[in-house]
Amino acid sequence: MRRVFLDRLLVTLALAPAMTACAHDDRRAVIETTARPETRAAESAAPSGPAQYVVADPEGRSVVAAFALGGGKVGFVVDDFRVVAGASDSRVYDGADGRLLGAAKLPNRFGGGYLFWTSLDLYRAATFGGVLEPFVHTNDTVASVSFGPRFVLVRTSNGERWALRMPTGERVPIEPQAIVDIEALDDGRALAYDELGSVFTSMDGGGHWSDVTAQLRASPEHVRSDGEQIWIKESTGTELRLEADGRLAAFSLGEARKPVELRPRDPRWRGSTSPLRAAVTSGVSLDDRTAVVIEAGDVARVDIHSGTILSIDSGRVPPDAECEPLPIANDVVFACASSRPSPRAFVVSHVLDGPIIEHTFPADARLIASDDGGVAYLSTCDGNTLASEEFACVRQPNGSWENFDLLSLMADPGWGALVAWVPRADGRAAVVLSHPPRVLDVRSGTAMKVDCENGMLGPSSSHRVKRRRQVRQLVDRDWTFAPDGRLIGLARDDSVIAIGEDGQVTESPYKLEIASAGAFALGRSSEGRLFQSTDHAWSWVEVAPPPGGLSGLGECSSVGCDLGGFYRVGWAPHPPKPAEPKGVVRPAPFIQRTPPVTLACRTSGPVATQVLPWTIASPEDLGLGPSRLPSSENDDVSFLRLVFPRVLLHPLHDHVGDDGDDGQSLRAVLSGYQSVAMGTTMTVLGPSKDLRALRRTLSFVSPFDPSAQIRKAVFAYADVIAAGRRDGLTLEELLSDDLTDSGALLPVTPLETGSASDFAFTNPRGFLALVRGSDPRSAVRVRYAVRPPQNDESIVSGVALGETETAFLDVDADGVEHVFKLGPNGTTDLFTVNASTGADSAPPNPDALAIGPHGDLVVLRTSSGSEPPSALDAALLLAPGQKPRALAPWSTLRLADDPACKQDTGGYRATLQTIAPWVRLTARELRAKDGPMFARVRWSDKLVCLEGLEMRLPEVTVRTPKSKDGTRDSVTLDTWLVSRGGSFARVGSTGGAEWRQPLECSIAR
Repeated sequence: MRRVFLDRLLVTLALAPAMTACAHDDRRAVIETTARPETRAAESAAPSGPAQYVVADPEGRSVVAAFALGGGKVGFVVDDFRVVAGASDSRVYDGADGRLLGAAKLPNRFGGGYLFWTSLDLYRAATFGGVLEPFVHTNDTVASVSFGPRFVLVRTSNGERWALRMPTGERVPIEPQAIVDIEALDDGRALAYDELGSVFTSMDGGGHWSDVTAQLRASPEHVRSDGEQIWIKESTGTELRLEADGRLAAFSLGEARKPVELRPRDPRWRGSTSPLRAAVTSGVSLDDRTAVVIEAGDVARVDIHSGTILSIDSGRVPPDAECEPLPIANDVVFACASSRPSPRAFVVSHVLDGPIIEHTFPADARLIASDDGGVAYLSTCDGNTLASEEFACVRQPNGSWENFDLLSLMADPGWGALVAWVPRADGRAAVVLSHPPRVLDVRSGTAMKVDCENGMLGPSSSHRVKRRRQVRQLVDRDWTFAPDGRLIGLARDDSVIAIGEDGQVTESPYKLEIASAGAFALGRSSEGRLFQSTDHAWSWVEVAPPPGGLSGLGECSSVGCDLGGFYRVGWAPHPPKPAEPKGVVRPAPFIQRTPPVTLACRTSGPVATQVLPWTIASPEDLGLGPSRLPSSENDDVSFLRLVFPRVLLHPLHDHVGDDGDDGQSLRAVLSGYQSVAMGTTMTVLGPSKDLRALRRTLSFVSPFDPSAQIRKAVFAYADVIAAGRRDGLTLEELLSDDLTDSGALLPVTPLETGSASDFAFTNPRGFLALVRGSDPRSAVRVRYAVRPPQNDESIVSGVALGETETAFLDVDADGVEHVFKLGPNGTTDLFTVNASTGADSAPPNPDALAIGPHGDLVVLRTSSGSEPPSALDAALLLAPGQKPRALAPWSTLRLADDPACKQDTGGYRATLQTIAPWVRLTARELRAKDGPMFARVRWSDKLVCLEGLEMRLPEVTVRTPKSKDGTRDSVTLDTWLVSRGGSFARVGSTGGAEWRQPLECSIAR
């Protein structure tokens, strides 16, 4: 099968059947027109017979769900449509607005029927093909749907999930608490596991839950149900079934889930794909109902409308051979390639009468076929010569093979470059040459001059060849002889050309995306219309697309084409019909959202700004706020400028926030001399080349500091080396990599409630720098650690334990969380929180490390994501060996200086990162923008006390001072609401500019 992109050419006003392609004066004489390409519509009377499009087997790449409907019928979700199909007939039903991505059968306790979903919308239907009734609209791509005893659990790709009541879509509490996966049966049995890996069962429809974790030997990974039984899969691959007595019992492999089959599998069939798909993609048509195909060493005749195997002749070729039919008249011949016991290729003839291996040739020799039945491979017939384009072994009409040699004919360099061999059915062979363009009959030695420019007949473009080679292809069919003697093939620009017997070249006016197999081809226009050709992509006729339209082109053969969700059987030119109007589906209502807390704010002072003029070196010469940095002037001295916007750090999901500093409000800028690798060590591009002497400056604004005071810390690489040596690294290891040239910043919860936060500089290479700058009255201190990286660990949270110790939470690529502390003597591991969610279903917000009133450490999880935690989906405290503990709803939020907060001293302090703000501002000019929220809280089971807040506000524009070489007259930057305790301000700091305005805010009740 080959695929070629052929965009339609502009045609002449007359659109003559033959266009002189090589006479460039004529080719330039084109008139642009808005008319569509002239097409020959298929005859209005459609050919009679079986349906041309049949539903593909569920293994097809476009089938996203399949259900046995009874009566031999199967329901599919395919190519945006719902299809109810039998073995040879089908009925198509409208999809929804948007591509259908999945479907599930609704349990009887929810009224039965089916649930369908697109990227953002879920719909319900009473029957598989019934009217789609809107259920809910989500805010992110639906990832999975499962059924608890009393609710539908919908999970989206960003980690958010909701428990929804059927059929209203009303939110209900998630039970059991913190579950990851759940399934239930109509008889009351239910099985679930939570985010700590605990497994629960219920035998009374969710009325009571029992912890059965001890019955598992490994961590849970997935729960599934077929409507009659429920299984839980362990990480080892073992599956346990929930029995009627509440036990979890291993089941036999015979109970493993069986795929839905549209066409029952014939036990004689040993192919890796279905018989019908094999016939459509690599078979040869015998008549309008039968094809023959070679799969797994067996020769099979297949009914191309039902997929039934009519006969099978076993073991006639090596079982690992891949075979492709050749267009030989009066015989069925295949070309095959096998890798065992050693790579080889061969031709099998007399396939219907008793297959024989007619000829064997080197596996790397290129096999070429023409539509008229000519076959050759590029090597000598004895196989003793390495594959070479100077030799061809050509099949003769009687089945023998004859050597052809170009070396003697092309001894004169004036013959030019070889473009293609083209074998003929009568045993002759021609070659196409370029520079100058000619066609040479190899047997007679006669040559015909081709009236074409030298470069036109070169090999087709490499990008097309690469695409074509991605699909299995044993035979090159790029060139062929047509019945009228013309030579048809691909030009260098992928256009289809014909060389007449007089040497004149014409070019097909069609340029389509095509999928072809020799003479047969399907083509798709840029508008999505479907065409077919039976003369090697030379002429085309428009034909009917598959039900629901064409989603893409697949592999073709003389039998038909695999189009993903449908097989196109045969090459009868059924004409297109006007598309029927698609049914209107009512939009689904948004999922009920927990409202944010409202904050009422007003300005309490004037705006203060400081802005530097831009230069031709900006922004590289701009530090944080109104400060200037040195910029590189030559190759010997180069400077690093690393900026840190306010972004959310979540290694298991995409970071929320923007990179760069064009308009972003920055948290910090790291600057200093650049370093480069020189052999096994790093060299500094500064006055001193020694990495041990490198010092860089980190300019920063402390988290939760409404004054936005810019402070500075120094990263001295000599101190980094000392910390690394203390932590077990060698000097060679520390000098082979510059650990301070990249990283991320995260706020660290400080000791004092009223202080601005410390923060950590960290990167995946194991480097950690704790910057203690929360107290503006004292000097900034930096403490380092170098921990050997393991399983792509990333630090996401930190909390101060005392003046000399800080604890951190890191997450590895599997979602397992580790807590360790950094002290004067390095790092010490504290405990691990084993995740059962895995990376795919990790909570949307990164977890936070929290410290209790007595210094105990726990993990604070907010799985509610973009909406505040509530009784429907509570924030949880997680600790090893303990059940998750629910915290108060976010709606109980108070400022830290509120009397209620002063009385409640039992909460856990942590710094939160959320994917969206949980606070809404009443002032229109201060409406929060999309982006993360950072909040420092003390959270108990009674209320939430807000110590600090950062959330994104609308951007502002400030004018820059004029300068002689300035390149900007204004700077636009984001602003953020920043608070600590009861002090609020709107601030923004970026390269060369800062903006501040004090605010007064209170929680509106």
